[in-house]
Amino acid sequence: MRPLPINSDLVYQLSEARWQPRSLKDRDLPLCIYRIPPRLRLCAMASGDLIQPVEMYLENVKVIVVGGLDSYRYAPDGEERGYPVDKDHFLIIQNSVIRRIDSLYVTIGPFKRDEDHHLPDLPPEVYQAKLL
Repeated sequence: MRPLPINSDLVYQLSEARWQPRSLKDRDLPLCIYRIPPRLRLCAMASGDLIQPVEMYLENVKVIVVGGLDSYRYAPDGEERGYPVDKDHFLIIQNSVIRRIDSLYVTIGPFKRDEDHHLPDLPPEVYQAKLL
């Protein structure tokens, strides 16, 4: 879970949209998702309904979470089991603790939550998400 920078303008646009599902264009993808090979990348979108920042601890360090991103990718190894889609979640935090990254915000992840990591298909909210 290496922290990676994310464009402040993108974070601002997503927060203005109240973190409602917004599909991201390839040119807007943060580095954490852009690094997924294009042939496997299905969709990236803002996630959650976070209205104001939340304090939490990650690895014993207090951080301020401002939002989240979901990345959906093709998982060839899951096709046989009926789960050809993998979902990863990334947190967007204010960067006050990672001095080596010169960015106001960073992404932390991916978090692979068991209940929604392996999926049979893209969920409906992906198809209903507005383009940012």
